[in-house]
Amino acid sequence: MNQERSISPQKRSRTTSYTQSVKDGDAPRAYSPAFETVIAEHGLHMEVLKGRRLVSEGSKTLCQQLLQAQHERPAYSSYPLAEFLSVQDRVRTRNESKIFRDLTPLLVPSPELLFVSGHQALEHVRDEISVEWSKGKTMGGPRPKPDCAIGMASSAFTDEESAKLKNYASYERPTLFTDHLYFPFLLCETKCGNEGLDRADRQNMHSGSIAVDAIVQLYRAIGSGRESALNGEIIVFSISHNHESVKLYGHFPIIQGAEVSFYRYHATTFILGLEEEDWRRPHDCVREIYKVFYPAHLQRIRHALSEMGDPRLDSTSEITDAEEIDSQIAEESTASSQDAMAFKIPNAPASKKVKGGLATVGAQFARLDQHYKE
Repeated sequence: MNQERSISPQKRSRTTSYTQSVKDGDAPRAYSPAFETVIAEHGLHMEVLKGRRLVSEGSKTLCQQLLQAQHERPAYSSYPLAEFLSVQDRVRTRNESKIFRDLTPLLVPSPELLFVSGHQALEHVRDEISVEWSKGKTMGGPRPKPDCAIGMASSAFTDEESAKLKNYASYERPTLFTDHLYFPFLLCETKCGNEGLDRADRQNMHSGSIAVDAIVQLYRAIGSGRESALNGEIIVFSISHNHESVKLYGHFPIIQGAEVSFYRYHATTFILGLEEEDWRRPHDCVREIYKVFYPAHLQRIRHALSEMGDPRLDSTSEITDAEEIDSQIAEESTASSQDAMAFKIPNAPASKKVKGGLATVGAQFARLDQHYKE
């Protein structure tokens, strides 16, 4: 089933947009403090202490590994790395776009630019900048539009896996979040000022939970309760930052039967500006996410797909069966014609000949119709 065809225009038209609900006074402003109540009704919970209690021990260990990683200095940057403090001071009172341009590329390096700089393992990773997630449901808010979202390109999957994804995907369970991005695993929101950082956390909680739910739904499609293996496991990371601090969260599901709730684990907050190379810690952590977490994320998706049937084989089987039936009908028709010539009854009325021919053809179509119904 084609991804675009799976999204029902009729269903969209009946749904009032979140922006319109805000204008009508039926919902709080998106990503405001009151917005936390809205997403809580959809199972998205931002409580930090509860997140620390519910996350798996394996995910905590993973976060420690990410935080301890060390990588080489970037080979390229838009300004001398020794001037980071100077650049940081310049953007201190500027807007989000300025901070995103000057600081974010160093704190959250682009996997695509790392690839063209020689990191071949990132060939199939894609990043999207301020692109709306238009391919699936929104879970109680507006359509996410992260400052940066990082996931997989279509080239990360084999032809068989791609066919399975297209056959599985729908508006309720998306696989492709933008025209170029499958299953995001790292999100980034850039803000100016402390109040903006709280807003970034809410944005990341919303979009991160949607990305987590996509993996949960993928495993649910396999059956046999396979999604239980995801319980408490970090599936998506997010970063909220301004000019002086960088917050790292891991997003995970808690699955209880048919009910799924979403939480976040506050892994750490990096403080920028005390030392010239304070940017190295979040930079190296993100590089380690690319090195360690991305391959595991891709393998998790491939494992689920390996449990699904190949829709191409089903289509081929149907075509083959239909061809065999057509061939059988042709053979029977030929045999009937030959028998009619060999055992022709003299002086048979024309009406009886016509009725006999119609009966033969009718029987053949009845068999063909029964086959397709089966």
